[in-house]
Amino acid sequence: MSSSPKELGEKYGFESPFEPDSLAKKALSYLKNGSKHLLDIGCGEGADSVFFPKMDFKLMP
Repeated sequence: MSSSPKELGEKYGFESPFEPDSLAKKALSYLKNGSKHLLDIGCGEGADSVFFPKMDFKLMP
């Protein structure tokens, strides 16, 4: 079964499962001065797990 982005947004409360969360983008400014390692605890659709490595962070599964 395939769902449209609109249906997913209504069901799960996010705008796009393919874009990083606005909080992840905001947190980036705080994270750039510290460690480049992040722990992914698997609480979401995975868009942030794609976003952070693109920003030169190492994701620990």
